[in-house]
Amino acid sequence: MAVRPSPDTPLDDKYRKMIRSNMENIIKDLEPLLLLHYMTDVLDEYDIESIKKKETRKEEARTLLDILPRRGSKTFWNFIKTLQKKQSFLVSYFIDETVENGTKENAIEYRISCDASLEVALSHCSWCKVWEAELKSLRSEIKELKEQLKHNTSKQDKTKIKHKSKVIRKR
Repeated sequence: MAVRPSPDTPLDDKYRKMIRSNMENIIKDLEPLLLLHYMTDVLDEYDIESIKKKETRKEEARTLLDILPRRGSKTFWNFIKTLQKKQSFLVSYFIDETVENGTKENAIEYRISCDASLEVALSHCSWCKVWEAELKSLRSEIKELKEQLKHNTSKQDKTKIKHKSKVIRKR
């Protein structure tokens, strides 16, 4: 049985609004599977599985963004820090809102950090395309396995397929 992370303080309405107002833009580029490993202390197994079982990356992203407000401020800030590490260009959606909400000093610090990360990301742009293709391939394999799982009735076959799917997700 999964142990729920420690109780968290409710997420402030201004941050809930940030998530809602930027959701569609964030979903376009968010790669939830890249972030989940860094969020295990604030998300439980159920949260992680509910994200992983989605059919598409966009559905995974939407599910993660739906979970954040319910889990509280610690989870939200862990998400922001993880974004800063793994997909820093997405933090800008929260920076612009933060400036509007009056915390300009923190926003400037994030902006400088984001700009530096963006330069590094742009210098590795060719690798982005390689990883994007790899992610697409892995998602396709997982989708095929899910289809096989639906159609196979043998318990042994289902176990093999589930194991193969876990192996693919860990890559």
